[in-house]
Amino acid sequence: MIDQINQTLDIVRSHSETSSGWQALVEVCRAAHPDLPWGELSPPDFQSDLHEAWLWLQDELSQHDEAVGVYLGLDTLNMRGGKGTNIELGATAECDPASDRPDWAWNVRLRYGSRHSIKGLVEPQVCFSLPAWQAGCQLCEYVFFLGYSGLILSQVFDSFTLPRTLLPVWGFHDGDLFTLGRYHHGAFTRLCID
Repeated sequence: MIDQINQTLDIVRSHSETSSGWQALVEVCRAAHPDLPWGELSPPDFQSDLHEAWLWLQDELSQHDEAVGVYLGLDTLNMRGGKGTNIELGATAECDPASDRPDWAWNVRLRYGSRHSIKGLVEPQVCFSLPAWQAGCQLCEYVFFLGYSGLILSQVFDSFTLPRTLLPVWGFHDGDLFTLGRYHHGAFTRLCID
């Protein structure tokens, strides 16, 4: 699965358009499990997910104006069929903005904000839980949850015009974290590294 994780990080780093990134995520999983019913997996509403995530992050960052480090933790077990949430935000000023490592998120006290739902993660979770997907469920969930959330969040940071520096990390709230990129006074550089 390490190859697929690295491919997922590369997709988030290199695809500035969410729809082409989504298709690349499909291809990563299809290469590992060509026998799965890929025709059943519909692409999400990219524009809606981008718009809602942009509003959420703008609001959260305005309430954490001291923050440099931004933790975006995926918790897909609480989606409740689209009625719950799947990402949480924590923020801190205790972060070196020059660092490329995500380790700071485990070593500082985070001030948590509100939770959000990236709706495009709900249908894949439902789909991958079906018996026909059992052979690839673990890989597909990891790749799609990490990859699609990274594509959405990166594009949101790409669109910001904030006069500050931010170091967002994202990943699974109880597992792997990656540095999404560095936002510095109006420009976002995608890093996607662990």
